[in-house]
Amino acid sequence: MEHSEAQLLEQWEPKVNSMLRNVSILGLSREDIAQELRVAILKSARGYNPENTTAKFHTYLHVSMSNVIRSLISRTIQNPYRFCRRRRCGHI
Repeated sequence: MEHSEAQLLEQWEPKVNSMLRNVSILGLSREDIAQELRVAILKSARGYNPENTTAKFHTYLHVSMSNVIRSLISRTIQNPYRFCRRRRCGHI
């Protein structure tokens, strides 16, 4: 990981923790969700172009992270045992 990526993740870690406080997804640990949100930070940093939007980076990032959470929830709803099988949750 580049030095700038590590700095970016450190800078936005409080945002990750803030979003984690309000989320629980069947079959995923808090750390799994946190990792997905950290990936969203890196992807958002690469994809954000202030010349193409009026949104500030924080807003762009928040939408990206919210979409990640929605996608994880959607995958769980579509197949509630998908994550459990891998982790042997005992719900099957």
